[in-house]
Amino acid sequence: MDLSKLTVPALKALCKERKLVGYSKLGKKALLEKLAGAPASTTAPAAGGTSSDASRVPETPTAALVENSGTPDPAPAPSSSSNSIRAPPVDTVQEARAPPRPVIPTSTSNPQLAPRSIYENMATEDRRALQYNMLPPLAPALSPWSLPAAKSDDIEIPMKKPTKNYRSIIDGSSPTGTQALKPSLLAPSRATGEPPSAPRSDLTTSASDSSSTLQVPSTIIRSSGTDRVFPTPAPRPKPSSVSENIPLSKRLKTTHIFKPPPPTRASALKPPIRTSFAPAKAFNPLAIRSLPNSALNLPSVRSLPKTASRSVVNVNGLLHFDFQPYPPVTLADVTMPPSLSRRKLIARMTIILSGLEDPDRRACVLVCRAWRYAIYLSAHHILLKSFSGKRLARLFAQRSISPNQTNLWPYLKQRMREAEERRGVYYASFLRKFSSSILISKRLWTSPDHEQQIVVAIRFVITRLYFSLALGKTRGSKWLSATVIDAQKVVGDEEIWSVTIMSTELGKPYTETYYILAPTGEVLGRPVDASRPCSGNDSFTGADTIPLRGDWSGYISTRLLPASLHDRPPGTLLDHVKWLNGEEFLHGISRHWLKRVESEGEVGRVKKKVAERYVLAHVVDRSVSGSYKTAMQMAQDFAGLASEMPVVGKKQKSHDVNLYIPPHHYVESVHFTTSSGTPLHPAVAIVQTQTREHIILRDTGFEIGCEEDGVLSLWRDMVECDEQGVALGMPE
Repeated sequence: MDLSKLTVPALKALCKERKLVGYSKLGKKALLEKLAGAPASTTAPAAGGTSSDASRVPETPTAALVENSGTPDPAPAPSSSSNSIRAPPVDTVQEARAPPRPVIPTSTSNPQLAPRSIYENMATEDRRALQYNMLPPLAPALSPWSLPAAKSDDIEIPMKKPTKNYRSIIDGSSPTGTQALKPSLLAPSRATGEPPSAPRSDLTTSASDSSSTLQVPSTIIRSSGTDRVFPTPAPRPKPSSVSENIPLSKRLKTTHIFKPPPPTRASALKPPIRTSFAPAKAFNPLAIRSLPNSALNLPSVRSLPKTASRSVVNVNGLLHFDFQPYPPVTLADVTMPPSLSRRKLIARMTIILSGLEDPDRRACVLVCRAWRYAIYLSAHHILLKSFSGKRLARLFAQRSISPNQTNLWPYLKQRMREAEERRGVYYASFLRKFSSSILISKRLWTSPDHEQQIVVAIRFVITRLYFSLALGKTRGSKWLSATVIDAQKVVGDEEIWSVTIMSTELGKPYTETYYILAPTGEVLGRPVDASRPCSGNDSFTGADTIPLRGDWSGYISTRLLPASLHDRPPGTLLDHVKWLNGEEFLHGISRHWLKRVESEGEVGRVKKKVAERYVLAHVVDRSVSGSYKTAMQMAQDFAGLASEMPVVGKKQKSHDVNLYIPPHHYVESVHFTTSSGTPLHPAVAIVQTQTREHIILRDTGFEIGCEEDGVLSLWRDMVECDEQGVALGMPE
């Protein structure tokens, strides 16, 4: 049969029929040579190759394999279906090279390489086995292999990554029956560090194992670069027939020992982790740290260390009855006005709708535009009814607000919240046990004319309670049961105010007005036009019988004059305080301490205010009421010296206000915590003077205890605190 007349597909079909391998990529000439060399009656080449089989394969020198990848791989073990090529010794590699051939560059993915002549004659499974044995995961830096550099006659052929396990190839379980080299032949022992040895020739072909095997010397060592080079094979003596009769798998198992796979590249490149152990230290006690508290919660006493400074205190607990004004709100015009024909009904609708509750107002807003507009404007009528006063008038005057166009509900809600919160603080304090009657009118809780109206009224109530307990007249006193209905500023926000109270006598109500010191709530006297004859049954007659003294009357008149009539700016109330040792004290307060509290922020500001209240509350009694005396006369009386008596009939000249503070009341510091760091009751503070510590009421500055005796038992029951001034029920 003339095979040259057949086409390439027909020749490949004939090769398949004869069970030849390695023909899929051959040309017509190569197919003819393969078919001519194979008997027509044979199915496949014998497992044991002969010398005639090797002569039919053209001698092609093995080209060096160069790999550009940085991952070190062992040398492959390619096998041919019809030949057996043995590798020469290492020292004869350079002499057995073929003529130079062009080098085919590898791809950027660094594929595996093999000689073209061997690679083209290999089956698909054999190629995969060759690729797998060329890819041991060993880092270049740790590999003991070294390869010679690639020459210009090397041929580079890319190969794909295999997916077959090399163990199946070594054990002879490959589908094609092709045997591969054992990895131990290509990778010498790394533990013993053996140097390169002579070529190994213990792998041969066998009739029962494979048709051919590529013998590679075990002395090939990986170089530090990224290329792999295979030496050119050369003919060598054929092994004895004894080795041919022994299966390859048995010879591999008896001759070599399988080693575990080498470490991966990632583990080889990862630097070793050095573990250092610190020397044992001495025992340190556990440090108890305070947990972060919310801005709305007071700090726990347990969280404060025992050695904490007495200035460490929550700012929210500083202000007992010193209510701070709310920030101004932003007001906008009402949107979606009704038609002009219905606007004339809005005025009457707002009066009616102002009496509804909030749920009803929300429902009426959804009716129509006219009802919605009337609901928004009804806030003005509620303000006029419940919050009328100078504050509301100033709001309309300063902002030029039109009540018929502006949404006043944000301002109304703020005023309602202000009155409700202040009333809640009052009834939660110790004053709730003072009297069963109403001590402050409902209107005064809204502070209609000034933001500090309710603050001054509460101070007046506290001072009235203080002097009533001091005099022992807490029962049956009409003056104690009187209701504070008004408080108006006279001089300054924190100087002199007038307080109006209403009481009942013989079933008829009457009102009385007093001038008081705003910082302490102490009564100065009554205006002359407001005084009335004293009833003999009144239990408190001091303020009823003594009008306002001349020095205080002159001080008020002078301060009320316009600024243009003053030669110099008038001084404040503290400027009239008289004290000794002006180098160390200012207004009876330590200068050094005043500089120190300036850096404490809000805490320092409140401490300074409490110190000023203490000074005004502990001036000599003749400084506020009673017969007038100069500062020198009061100092002599305090020292036990006889003072000069006033001459009768001598023309009295105008007197200045003199507030004399004795030296033993000079303030050195103010604290809101005990010496152990425990916060005091919000109504209590501690003042350190030159002689001792005084426990005082924080809102008025009057003393309720001392360092030796603690808080008086009467005030302990009233304020609900212990001897040190700490609130009852607070954890220690």
